[in-house]
Amino acid sequence: MIRRRLRHAVAWRLRAVVGRLDSLTERSRTIEQRLAALEEKLDGVAEELHAGFAAIPQSLGDVAALRAAIDERVDPMLRVLVDRESENRRALYALRSDPAYESAFTHPDPLVTIAIATVGREELLSRALPSLLSQSHTNLEILIVGDHSPPDVQEAVRSLGDPRVHYSNLTQRLAIHEDPWRRWLVGSTMARNEAAHRARGQWLIHFDDDDHMRPDTIARLLAVAREQHAEVSYGGFEQHRPDGPSTTHIAFPPRWGGFAWPGALIHSGLRFFERELIAAHLALPGDIYMVTRMLRVGVRFALLDEIVLDYFPSTLWRGGKDAEQPSAAAALLPHDWPSPETGPRPG
Repeated sequence: MIRRRLRHAVAWRLRAVVGRLDSLTERSRTIEQRLAALEEKLDGVAEELHAGFAAIPQSLGDVAALRAAIDERVDPMLRVLVDRESENRRALYALRSDPAYESAFTHPDPLVTIAIATVGREELLSRALPSLLSQSHTNLEILIVGDHSPPDVQEAVRSLGDPRVHYSNLTQRLAIHEDPWRRWLVGSTMARNEAAHRARGQWLIHFDDDDHMRPDTIARLLAVAREQHAEVSYGGFEQHRPDGPSTTHIAFPPRWGGFAWPGALIHSGLRFFERELIAAHLALPGDIYMVTRMLRVGVRFALLDEIVLDYFPSTLWRGGKDAEQPSAAAALLPHDWPSPETGPRPG
C-alpha cells in the first residue's frame, strides 16, 4: 500500500517536471523562431543600408551639381540687385537729359568740391591740404569729414582760416566686419559718403587725407573732361614706398592698381554712386566696387596720360598688423588684377 502511494507520488512529480520541461522547450522553440525572423529582417535592413551607403557618393555629386546650377543662375541675379544696375542706369540717363548736366562742361569757372574723409592723420595739414589749396584752379570747396576724429582735428583745420575749407565730424565710427582686412576694404565709407552728399560743386574729387595732388591737376582734368565730354576724367599716380623706389601706375580702362579716386574728377551728378558697405562681403575694395558699377552702366571715363597724384599707401607707411592684411585680397580678385599692394587704399 505504502509502495503504491510512493510510486503514484513520484509519477505525479515526474509528470509535472516533464510538463514544465515541455513548456520550456516550446517557449525556446518560439524564441528561436522569433530570433530567426528578426535576423532575417536585420539582414534585409543591412542590405538596404549597404545599398544606401553605396549610393551616397553619387547623391553627393548630384547635390553638388544641383547647387552649382542654382548658384550659376541665382548669383548673377543677386549681384544685379545688390549693384542696383538697372536703377543706376536709369539715373544716369536721367542725369544726361537734365539741362543742368551740360553746365558742368560749359561753365568757364566751375566750382569743384574736394571731399576728404579723415581719421586725424597729421599729413592732412602738412601734405594734403597744402597741395589742394595751391591748385591753379582756385574755385574750390573742400569738405573734410572726420571719421569720428579727435576734437583737436577740428581746431587744426579751422586754424587755417581759409573760407574754402569746411569741417564736420561723425559721432561714431562704424566697424562693419569683425575681420580687419574686410574692414579695411570699406574704410571710411560713411565719412566719404557724407562728404560727397554735402558737395555743392559741379565737379567732385574724392581725396585722401595723406596724399599729395600735383599742381594744375584740377585744371588739366577739367580740360580733358570738356574735350572728351567725359563724366570722369583721371590721371595716373606715383606710389611712394618708405623702403624702396617709387613706382608709377596708370591704366585705361580704370582698374585696381592703375586707378585712384584722389586723381579723378567726377561730374557731381554722379553722386548717386555711393560707396557701399556690402563691398566688404563681396571681398572688393569700396572704391573699386564703385568704379565697377559705373563702368557697367556706361559712365564715360577719359584718361589724362600724366601722373597727377603722389600716393603714400598707409598700409606700407604705418606698418603694424593692418599693413599685412591687404595682401590677402590677391587670392580673391580676378587673376589679371594687380596686387592690392600696388593700388590705392579702398573705402
